[in-house]
Amino acid sequence: TRWPPPTAASSSWCCRSRRGDAAGELTGYIVAIREITDQRRTEQQLRELDTDFRTLADNSPDNIIRYGLDGRATYCNQQIEERLGVQRSKIVGRRPTDSVAGHTEQMIEYERQVVRALTTGEPGRIDMTVGTPSGDEQIHSILIRAERADDGEIRGAIAIGRDVTDLARARQALADKEREFRS
Repeated sequence: TRWPPPTAASSSWCCRSRRGDAAGELTGYIVAIREITDQRRTEQQLRELDTDFRTLADNSPDNIIRYGLDGRATYCNQQIEERLGVQRSKIVGRRPTDSVAGHTEQMIEYERQVVRALTTGEPGRIDMTVGTPSGDEQIHSILIRAERADDGEIRGAIAIGRDVTDLARARQALADKEREFRS
């Protein structure tokens, strides 16, 4: 049996075993105790950091996807569902080209840039046309960066996308007006 029962506040872990002879008479106990205060503190800090990240990411106005070293998504924020109408379950655990129907050139290039960030650490950027739940199309500018551990080793990648449709339309209108003016 374990005593005390494990909790976040536990500072030690105890295991005891009852020993008996062939007749079943109690002959003694074996008890092992291990100090786990630092382990519990580290686990609590990791839970708090994870909560902080999720709070920031889920409340960001941008689309955020994290990728593991295998190129599969490990997380995506709620903006993905709200803006693009794609359920998280269709993204998490999959590579970019596995998470959408049809492999568009833009999606293939996006995946290539994620893989490049994971293998070389080089950042990437791509503008993609994406569909919305209402059937409209939007232009998203996506930055892709390697995530590194304290020792500099690549531990994953993060893609952050922003809807730049209005900006793209304004640039196009400005270019059209400039052409009109020159002619």
